[in-house]
Amino acid sequence: MNLRVRGVKEMGPNENIPEILCTVFSLALGGQQPRLGLVRAHCALRATPAPGDQPHNIICCLDNFNLKEDILRNARRMGNIRLDNQVVTVYQDLSHYTLLAKKALRPVNAALQAAGIPYRWGYPFSLSAHRGQELHTIKTPADVQGFQHSLGLPPARVQNWLTHQFIQQAAGPLPPPPDRSASRDHTQRRYPGPPGPTRPEERQPH
Repeated sequence: MNLRVRGVKEMGPNENIPEILCTVFSLALGGQQPRLGLVRAHCALRATPAPGDQPHNIICCLDNFNLKEDILRNARRMGNIRLDNQVVTVYQDLSHYTLLAKKALRPVNAALQAAGIPYRWGYPFSLSAHRGQELHTIKTPADVQGFQHSLGLPPARVQNWLTHQFIQQAAGPLPPPPDRSASRDHTQRRYPGPPGPTRPEERQPH
């Protein structure tokens, strides 16, 4: 039940994240001030942005699923929320698994849209669509072929988003590891450790 709030200016040490979230969500709900029930709230973990860059996102978890859906639905309808001179947007904070699955299912998404078949994403992860009175759902890669067949969609190649290879491809190439040999040698010269214990074969005879 996580939400991601984007656009709130960088906060000082004395500013209160829950209070800011209460204000943003109250604006999204048309002035209502429900009990939020924040399980946790924190700024996204990344480097301090440079002046003029996008500020840290705020990530929070609510204990009320229906309230989270109301906030998200109203925020989507509004598009942008005006907080003083800031333009704030609210999104669902998707897990890494969900992002991978949605990326893999883009061909199915495109086929559903081309066929004019309404669909919806479910929580924690599913893709569902109706044909007549029957509901068809994808939860794992094994469901894709039957889903396409049941809805009369053209077969599309969908990669298995659970494989290590797909996860690596989705993440992109990793940066080369830093060369630590110079700093390690420098450290060893400046801060030599204490001599280790002498092995039995190295002990000098008395």
